[in-house]
Amino acid sequence: MQLILRAFWAYLFALMLSAGMAAAQGPVPQPLHSARAGVLDLEAWNFERDGSVRLSGEWAFNWQIFEPPRGLAAGRATSHVLEVPGAWHGYPVGSAVLGSDGFGTYHLQIKCKNAEALSLFIPNQHSAMRLYVNGQEVAHQGAPGIDGGKTRAAIGQQYVALGVPSCPMQITAHVSNFQHRRGGMVRAMELGTAAHMQNRREWGLIRDAAALTGVVLMGVLPILFFLWRRRERAPLYLGLYCLSTGVVIALSGERLLLPVVGPWGWDAYLKVLFVNYCAGTALFALFVHSLFPIEFRELPKRVIQLIAVTAIVGVLLTPARTFTLMVPGLIAGVALVGIYLAYVLAVAWAKGRRSALVLLGGLAAMTVAVAHDVAYFRTLQAGYWTPFGFLIFALAPGITLARRMSRALAAEELRSIEQRERTNLLVRATKAGVLDWDAISDVVNYSDRYKEMLGYPADTPASGLPPFFDLVHPDERDRVRQSFVDELRDRSAWSTTRHHRALDYRMCRADGGDIWVHAEGIALIGADGRTLRFICTYIDISDSKRHEMALSNHAKFIADLFDTVPVGMALRDTESRYLFVNKTWEQYVGVKREDVIWQDPARARAPQRGSAYRGSGPRRHGAGAGRHTGAA
Repeated sequence: MQLILRAFWAYLFALMLSAGMAAAQGPVPQPLHSARAGVLDLEAWNFERDGSVRLSGEWAFNWQIFEPPRGLAAGRATSHVLEVPGAWHGYPVGSAVLGSDGFGTYHLQIKCKNAEALSLFIPNQHSAMRLYVNGQEVAHQGAPGIDGGKTRAAIGQQYVALGVPSCPMQITAHVSNFQHRRGGMVRAMELGTAAHMQNRREWGLIRDAAALTGVVLMGVLPILFFLWRRRERAPLYLGLYCLSTGVVIALSGERLLLPVVGPWGWDAYLKVLFVNYCAGTALFALFVHSLFPIEFRELPKRVIQLIAVTAIVGVLLTPARTFTLMVPGLIAGVALVGIYLAYVLAVAWAKGRRSALVLLGGLAAMTVAVAHDVAYFRTLQAGYWTPFGFLIFALAPGITLARRMSRALAAEELRSIEQRERTNLLVRATKAGVLDWDAISDVVNYSDRYKEMLGYPADTPASGLPPFFDLVHPDERDRVRQSFVDELRDRSAWSTTRHHRALDYRMCRADGGDIWVHAEGIALIGADGRTLRFICTYIDISDSKRHEMALSNHAKFIADLFDTVPVGMALRDTESRYLFVNKTWEQYVGVKREDVIWQDPARARAPQRGSAYRGSGPRRHGAGAGRHTGAA
C-alpha cells in the first residue's frame, strides 16, 4: 500500500510540475505556421523532417452558400475569413452577427513545393461536413444541407490518405449546423506523412486504451466487492463512477467506442456522453459523502442529486440542439460541485482524515489535466492529458477505498484471531474436537483434539484422515448421514445461522476401537438458505456412555429379578403413584403395569381384589417418595 501511495504522489507531482513549467512560459503561443487570409505557406516545410502541421488560422469563408470545390485554377476571392478552430456564432458578417444555425463554405490554400505522400487527420466536428482536396471529395461527416431537414450530423474521426497531391493544395469544406449550439469547424485538421499519422493514431489508441483499461478495472473490482458485502455503499458508488468515466474516455480522444455508438446517430452519441458526464459527477459526490458523511452535509448531497437527475432527464427527453444549450450551465455546475468537494475534503483533512488528502490530490490532477487541454487546445500537437487526469481521478478514490478495506480486513483478521483463540481455549477446556467444512471450496479442516480423539497424530494433515462418514460407526452411519442431509436440504432458516440437532453416536478410531461422541453443529447459511460453512464440535462421552449402559444393565437386572419373585410387589411414591410393579402383581391384580405406572391415582384403574392390596399403601409416617413397598 505504501508503494502504491508513493507511486501515486510521484506521478501526481510530475504532472503538476509539467503543467507549472508549461504555464510559466506565459500566454499560449500561436503556431509557427498559421494560415493568413485563407493561405497557409508551407513552401519551406519538410513533412518528413519537421513533422505534421495543424491547419489552423484564418480560413476563407463564405456564408449561406456551398461553393463548388476549388480546383488548382480557382482563384475567386472571398469576402470573409474565419478563425479555425472555432465556432462561427458571434462573428460579424456584413451588418449581421452569425448565430449557431446555418451553413457555409471554408477554403484554405496550402503553398508547398514538393508534396509527399501525405495523410489528413480529420477530427470530429460538431457540424455536418463534406471535405474536398483539389476538387476531389476525400471525406465526409454526415451530410451537410441548406436547412435542418436536409442536414444530417454524424460522429466521425478519420485518417485519410491523400497520396501525392499537386501543389498548391486547395482544401474546401462544406459545413452546415442545425443540431448543435456550436456551428463551424471547431477542431483543426492536421496534415502530415502517412507514417506520422499512423504513429499519431497508435499513440492515441495506446493512451486511451491504457486509461480506459485502468478505469474499467477500477470500476469492476469495487462492484464485485459490493456484491460480496452489500452493506458498504462506497464501493458501489466508486465502481459506477469509474465505469461512467470509462464511457466518457471511450467516447473522447480516439473514440474507441465509435464503431459501437456511431451507428446509433448523432443525438444518441451526445446523449450517452452527456448522461455519463452528469451521472459521474453525482456518483463521485455520493462516494465522497459515504466516506465523510459528517463533513458532507445532507442538503448539498440532495441538491447535487436533484440537479444531476434533472440534467439527465433533460438530456434524454430533448434533442441535441436543445440540451447542448445547457453546456455552459453544466460546466458551471460541475465546477461548483468540484469546489464544494474540495472544501469537504479540506475540512476532513484538517480533522485528521488522511484519506481526504489522496482524494484532494486526485481532484487536483484532474483539474490540472483539463485546464492544460483547454488552455493549449489550439496548439496541442501531442496527446491530451484528460484521459490520464480521469485515470488519476479514479485511482485516488480507489486508493482511499483500498486503504479503508485494508483496515477493515485487518480488523476482521484481528477479530478472527481473537475468536479463534477463544475457541481454542473453549476447546481445550471442554476437550472438544472441531470439524470445519467450507462448503464453497469443499475444504475440511480438523482440530488437533479431533484427531487425537480418533487416534491420529495431531500433525496429521486433513487429507490423511478418511472421509468423515467413513469414520462413523457402520451401525450409526445411515442415521447420521440422513440427519445431516435433512439439515442441508432445509432452506427455511431466516437468520444467517442454523443449529443442527445434537446427536450421540459412535465413531471408529485408527486402532480399530470406537468411541462415543456428542456432536453439536452450527451452519452459516447464505441468503438463499444454502449452507456456506459448517462447524461441528465433538466431545468424547465414552466414559459417561459406559456408565449409563452399566446403570441401564443394573436396572434391567433388578427389574428381571423382581419379575422372577413369586410374590406380587409394587412401589409407590408419597402421592400414591405407582413407580414399579412386577409380573406377579399384574397377574394377581389383573392390571397391566403401563396402565398404572406414573398415572394419576384418581385416573388409574383401582383394582379391588384382596385385603393385601388394600393394605399396601404407603405408611403415613414413611421416609418419603419411592421408599414404601407393599406385598400382595
